[in-house]
Amino acid sequence: MRNTGKDMSDFAWALIGPGRIAHRFADAVHRLPGAYLRSVFGRDATRAAEFARHWTRVGKPPPRVEPTLAALLARCADIDRLVKGLAAPKRDSDPWLELGDIALACAAGGTP
Repeated sequence: MRNTGKDMSDFAWALIGPGRIAHRFADAVHRLPGAYLRSVFGRDATRAAEFARHWTRVGKPPPRVEPTLAALLARCADIDRLVKGLAAPKRDSDPWLELGDIALACAAGGTP
């Protein structure tokens, strides 16, 4: 974890799953002084890039669009917190299992 929470003037978030609800979260981050989106990963790279462009904060580096979840998790030294948007369940996927996989990957790599 990059920031101990004492200095909130530079607080970086990483986001997995830039869907509809993620825009609400990004808006909340954007309203906090010093907080910004640092990295984004989504299954659709074009959608993730559009999301990152939309939520770029003036005076902060633009969010990186990571090509894989592993790439995002490898950059844990650059972020303070990680958030995962949960998609509506589909017949062929379970967002809770996906979230469990992410949590295990974070724990193995020491990511917050």
